Amino acid sequence: MAKREKTRKHKYDNRKNHAKHYPFSLCCVDFQHGNNLDLFVRAAASFGARDVHVIDPTPHRKVLKNSSEGPYDYVQLISHSSSTEFLDYHQANKLKLVAAEIHPSAQPFTSYRFDFTSHVCLVVGGDQSGIPIEILNQSDIVHVPRPGVGLEPNSTQVANILLYEAV
Repeated sequence: MAKREKTRKHKYDNRKNHAKHYPFSLCCVDFQHGNNLDLFVRAAASFGARDVHVIDPTPHRKVLKNSSEGPYDYVQLISHSSSTEFLDYHQANKLKLVAAEIHPSAQPFTSYRFDFTSHVCLVVGGDQSGIPIEILNQSDIVHVPRPGVGLEPNSTQVANILLYEAV
């Protein structure tokens, strides 16, 4: 088998000089599996987010880096031990929260208009636990319409859909 000429890290470095960055970040709540976080960070890097907020124990960067070469050097992971700590950060930094959740007050994300006059943080909950009510109470709430028989897509898939719509 032939060895690749360039690593994924080299490819990221080549794109860095002309990559766009947008005034938004991502927040994941209670991701139980490191693979979900890995895919979440890849999505953030791909769509121009600079920060990923993690509410729950964050795996050590070395562990994450072993599972995915590259995007961790271009996206800042900001760890919060609780939703209260994240909300304190949100208030101090004037983030506008947009939470993706199946909730009675949620509007379809397709009718939501992202306003980037201030920094927007897209919040996605874990597949089992969702987003804590204290975060939902301070967020615009959207959902991804699902016309099929499935209840909802995976949290990382939701993040990709929202990122695509936002940019």
